[in-house]
Amino acid sequence: MSIAVVGIEGIVRQEGCADKITLNLQKAAGVVSAMVSYETKEALIEFKPNLVPVLALKSVITNTKVK
Repeated sequence: MSIAVVGIEGIVRQEGCADKITLNLQKAAGVVSAMVSYETKEALIEFKPNLVPVLALKSVITNTKVK
């Protein structure tokens, strides 16, 4: 098990932005838990590195679309 802290630019609020990213990370294969904070502009992700690389987690974050 590994933990990654990923900085996120461009989050404008918790509801909608951070919550949507959290949900998408939690759905990703190999992710054990994820929490995204608007206040810290960071994602805290516990994951299985043999199943998902950090670059894939970053991709989930950048590809999350929020309306």
